Amino acid sequence: MPPKPLKLPVTEYYLSVRQPYAWAIIAGIKDVENRSWLTKIRGRIFIHAGMNKHELVDKMDHLRRNGVKKIPKEEDMTFGAIIGSVEIVDCVEKHGSKWYEGNIGFLLAKPKKLKVPVPMKANARMQRVPSGVLKKIKRLNQTS
Repeated sequence: MPPKPLKLPVTEYYLSVRQPYAWAIIAGIKDVENRSWLTKIRGRIFIHAGMNKHELVDKMDHLRRNGVKKIPKEEDMTFGAIIGSVEIVDCVEKHGSKWYEGNIGFLLAKPKKLKVPVPMKANARMQRVPSGVLKKIKRLNQTS
């Protein structure tokens, strides 16, 4: 049974996702992010596009097999930066989305792309965005 949702302040947390999946989330294409762990977090979080390009071509092919026709070229993708935000609306162990691949799925909604990506080192766990990075996101993207 999933944990009871925990409401947290808006966009204080980030989740690092490898490209091209980070792009697909922010583009509103991918509505589930698969993980091996549950989260209580609900609400808006930032999406960080990871630096790792391992299996990038395979991941792009995976998107194509799932009906995504227009995928940016590698040189047009952002790596190693906060690129937008999305709402986590639920955390499930079963779902009908074509993006759900078993284990745990974070259900995502209402993606918002940042005007200006903000570089940041990150890891795969959900963590707080450092205060200096939050200030830079707000300054460069005029968010509240």
